[in-house]
Amino acid sequence: MRSNVKNISAIKGYSLTEVLIGIAISSILFSMSIPSLSEINTLRFLKHESHKVKHELEDVLVKAQIENTDHEVIITQTSITSFQKGNPLPFFEYNFPKKIQTDLRTPLKVSLYKSGVASPTTITLKSGATTCKIKISLRGRVTVLC
Repeated sequence: MRSNVKNISAIKGYSLTEVLIGIAISSILFSMSIPSLSEINTLRFLKHESHKVKHELEDVLVKAQIENTDHEVIITQTSITSFQKGNPLPFFEYNFPKKIQTDLRTPLKVSLYKSGVASPTTITLKSGATTCKIKISLRGRVTVLC
């Protein structure tokens, strides 16, 4: 069999220096993208935890309306606990993961009434430089803003 190439040195390709320069540029670009990827991961984690808290608060509001009872939610830096008024046993307790902190210095008491009305408040959850706010309106609507 005869090859169409008569001279092996006529085959063109990249030199070792060009390949190394290409790898160096690629690695620099990749290392610049890592911080933004970790910020995205932190934001995703914080949104997920904020929505967990939102759903728990909504469950308490629904329970208060269904059972025709008032509830109190106590929010601290490390947890959220809900009590039915007059009952010392908690309805639910949610502990924040260690990565998440609230902006509260003292425990915050939120009242959720059987009529669907709540004492309005805003809870700020932080993880590093990323923050999410959970707002409870007077009408008992719970929203998450990240």
